[in-house]
Amino acid sequence: AGENLPVSHEITGYAVSALADLSRRCADSRFAAAALHSARYLCAEAWDESASAFPFERGGPAYFFDTGIIIRGLLKAWRLSGDPAFLDRAV
Repeated sequence: AGENLPVSHEITGYAVSALADLSRRCADSRFAAAALHSARYLCAEAWDESASAFPFERGGPAYFFDTGIIIRGLLKAWRLSGDPAFLDRAV
């Protein structure tokens, strides 16, 4: 079709968690930078204020399971960086 599918917020949450873990294990700042970049996306773009949840993808439904995956990623980003914005959004 020649077009990209919408970004999956759930998969982005998994990626944040994995990249944060890799950053700690490999001591490679590129993993930390990628984790924090993705976590900032989740905080700024993925949150649906009207639903008070993270939809699976932009404009889609929000599921409890997917929101938990995203929150876990944000908590790992918070632990990695100490940035209170990640903790605030997770809460």
